[in-house]
Amino acid sequence: MRWLILISVLFFAPVTFAATVVDPDLKVQAWVRGLDNPTGIAYLDGNGDALITQKNDGKVLFVEGKTIAGTALDLPVANASEEGLLGITLSPTFATDKHVYLYYTQSDRDGGSPIVNTIKRYTWNGST
Repeated sequence: MRWLILISVLFFAPVTFAATVVDPDLKVQAWVRGLDNPTGIAYLDGNGDALITQKNDGKVLFVEGKTIAGTALDLPVANASEEGLLGITLSPTFATDKHVYLYYTQSDRDGGSPIVNTIKRYTWNGST
């Protein structure tokens, strides 16, 4: 019976293929260097200023002119497996309220035991 189920699953499973890029005009370029396990990016304006999250150390880096200008926020995060600083998004009304939402695994120190997965709101003050 198990063999019949296994054969059925393999027979009816969809076939997937790896994506390939065939556009000769597409070029991959480094936008910023010096990141350690980046997990997210939120562009603050049309000039390329951004906030970048790093999974293992809980840092939110401020990037200005394709250069890391500094650390905007440093959160203590658990960072095993699927834990850490995992997501960032800006408020739909960010231009007026400056709210930034972060999803992370809270801890008492970097690499410590997880306390809770949480989404918290912060207010961007425009500097590091």
